[in-house]
Amino acid sequence: MVTYRHVAADGTITSGPAALSPAQVEVLQRRGAAFAGFVADAAPIVDDFMRSVLAVDPAPYLADLDRFVEPLDQLVGDVEVAAADRGWLFTRVVYFVGEYLVRRHRGSWQIDAAPGSPTFGHFVVHVPIDRDGLGLISVSPGAVAGAYVDRPPPRRLRAILQELVADIAAARAP
Repeated sequence: MVTYRHVAADGTITSGPAALSPAQVEVLQRRGAAFAGFVADAAPIVDDFMRSVLAVDPAPYLADLDRFVEPLDQLVGDVEVAAADRGWLFTRVVYFVGEYLVRRHRGSWQIDAAPGSPTFGHFVVHVPIDRDGLGLISVSPGAVAGAYVDRPPPRRLRAILQELVADIAAARAP
């Protein structure tokens, strides 16, 4: 077994203390190769998502992502998500939650390279919990999106985000 710890945006894996299997190394290399494109797609997909849902110029909503949550919940929160639409909605909510954390909480997109993590190999957002940025809370926008999209109506992204923000605040508390 080779030891690895971190996957850079360019897919480079640097050595570290956690042992990974060859299959895990392959997962991280694949995800690392896709990482830059994934992050580059975030802002345009969120913009398109807002245009699709709001049918208006999303500029004011992009400046304050909290403004978008209520219209989204009104349009999607009380309807059953058809199987054919799940993937489209899930992907956009992943990007929205990620960008929400990046813009509102100084988060940064990363690849979870912790071998024992339930989100190993997934794109996550690391949110700093201290001034120096040394303490982090790792959030899986995919898990948040899944909790929202797969929940039966009524579903409220606002409630899920409030719980997430409370968890971040608790982690930041001294």
